Amino acid sequence: MTAARELETRVARGDLSSVDRKTTVQAWHDRWILGRHVERSTEYVHNYALARHVLPYWGGWPLASIGRMDVQTWVGKMTRDGVGPHAVIRAYSLLSLMLADAELERLISASPCRRIELPKTSSPEPRWLTRHEYDRLLLAFDSVPNGDVWRAMVGVGCFTGMRPGELAGLDVGQIDFERALIRVGQVVTQQGLRAYPKTEGSRRSVPFPPEVGEMLWRVVADKSETDPAFPTVTGKRLNLGNWLNLVWRPALERAGIPYVRAYVMRHTACSWLVQAGVPDRKIMKILGHTTPKLISLYGHLAPDAHDEVRAAWAAGAQVTNADAAAQSLSEERAGQGAVSH
Repeated sequence: MTAARELETRVARGDLSSVDRKTTVQAWHDRWILGRHVERSTEYVHNYALARHVLPYWGGWPLASIGRMDVQTWVGKMTRDGVGPHAVIRAYSLLSLMLADAELERLISASPCRRIELPKTSSPEPRWLTRHEYDRLLLAFDSVPNGDVWRAMVGVGCFTGMRPGELAGLDVGQIDFERALIRVGQVVTQQGLRAYPKTEGSRRSVPFPPEVGEMLWRVVADKSETDPAFPTVTGKRLNLGNWLNLVWRPALERAGIPYVRAYVMRHTACSWLVQAGVPDRKIMKILGHTTPKLISLYGHLAPDAHDEVRAAWAAGAQVTNADAAAQSLSEERAGQGAVSH
């Protein structure tokens, strides 16, 4: 009988005390992992973190023997061993989830994952394409195989904010040229094409401008509704990894733009909309977001972002000018009084 099966049998029999001092992290993981329901791409990342950082260290530990300082020591060790802050936080979060569920199952009295000091992470500087960079990038697809398709794909990405996976998953039938709208309904992931996007909020319709409509029409007019809008040279659906290496990176080099992730298209759309004064709620709907987190990165670009500051400066200048005028008038009157005497 495996450790996981033995644990399940003991739980079913009800012969576990409020603190189970026998069950190990590995045995609990083998049972816990079966009850998880996450996206396949998320499952892949989590399984890697568990196999790489969590189970090699904690696997043989009895659940009840883990203390808060044991967890803090492990976090510190990973950092000293050169594990990046994001990987440390991911590994810790998974251990914390496991132990929280162990607490709910009465295998431990309380999770030790409390008030743990985690490494600090830094966010990269916001990056978007200027209109000049965008134009140079489009020109970089001239005279290259499938250049019209890649030009249209970048145009759609930079104006609609669609994710790279959503662009790769777009079918011709999801483009409404009469209303200049794209229905976002499927996405390409590492596991292939999925019939639903990242979140329910990602199911949305996004508008595109006439200049993008012209680029799109040139590449999809002779295709059927079930064909991918942005296929490879051979007509197949994109493999994003291949596209990034064989198309995106070389195009940036030809355009003289330092390498940046393809997600910059999404950030470009957001920044352009902010600069145009589009309300935050409308931008969130276009991007398929439920929070303004991405928009906040570009809040300083809004046309009225600093109006209150400028108004305060103007008001201060008026007060200063009024004070100076009053002082000058007072001095003038004092001088006139001295002359009259």
